[in-house]
Amino acid sequence: MIWLVIAILSYFILAFVNIGDKIVLGKTDFNPKSYVFYCSLFGALVFLLIPFLPDVLYNQTGIAVALLAGFVFNIGMYWFFKALSKFDVSQIVPATNGIMPIFTYLFISLWAHIWPNVFDFKPFTYWQAIAFVLLLLGIFLINISKEYKINFQSAFTSGIAALLFSFAFSLMKGSYLFFNGIQGNWHVLGLNIPLNFLTAFFWIKAGGLLFALVMLLDKELRTSFSFAKVGIRKSLGMVTLVQVGGMTSSLLQDLAIFLAPASFVAVVNASQGTQYVFLMLLVYIISRFKPDIMQEDFSGPVLARKLIATSFIIAGLAVFAVK
Repeated sequence: MIWLVIAILSYFILAFVNIGDKIVLGKTDFNPKSYVFYCSLFGALVFLLIPFLPDVLYNQTGIAVALLAGFVFNIGMYWFFKALSKFDVSQIVPATNGIMPIFTYLFISLWAHIWPNVFDFKPFTYWQAIAFVLLLLGIFLINISKEYKINFQSAFTSGIAALLFSFAFSLMKGSYLFFNGIQGNWHVLGLNIPLNFLTAFFWIKAGGLLFALVMLLDKELRTSFSFAKVGIRKSLGMVTLVQVGGMTSSLLQDLAIFLAPASFVAVVNASQGTQYVFLMLLVYIISRFKPDIMQEDFSGPVLARKLIATSFIIAGLAVFAVK
């Protein structure tokens, strides 16, 4: 069961990454635009893979799909960071991740009609319909304000982020399928990583880097983001640490999926619910003992609402993954 320990560890680290994102956006000179630009620059590291990818130009359709996936994913990051900069991290993260399976399902059904030989589409099952209802209930509850009114701005920004992430993830799945014809593995650290996966991964990250280059056309970004600014320079260490944490979490999650028996891969996905538990605990501890860094409302009614909403989302994700 080492794979389950690794999966939970990955989500524990990801909870810290979510908090790090919130702190960067609230306590440094980075704004959502400059932060997503800096994050996108990490995509340049993917060019180190080129010597290990003999068929990097294997499929032109796959390349186009992967580039679009990476490009759209980074647009989604901008909306996600925009939501984080304005609202509670314990509210935005579950709300965004909770609605993503619904959007992803819709996009996969669309691609299955466009590329029927590439995408394998299956209709909703009875249990997935129940999961759909649980997710909607959780998202509804978590976007209710203290005055028991729907926070439409929070729901809108997290919803746009979820929509873009889902669009990107569905295209990522397609890009991996388009490169299925590439044979061979890259042997590193005792693991055999399929070259078809690495080739698609390369173009996805290249799409994210392309987004960063397009962002340079934005005069506001060029004005706000400069390595010469003292505030930006002082924050680079923390920002880099957060990004390394994100990459580590992603690597551990992929490793857990690699180690888990095929019938238990869904459990790896379902265990993402632990991320929200860790996130809630960490935010509470920081709000209680370091309110100058981050402070969220954990009064009785608000805490009860967040716990109930998060429980619905965790249950919905678990049912989606297992059923």
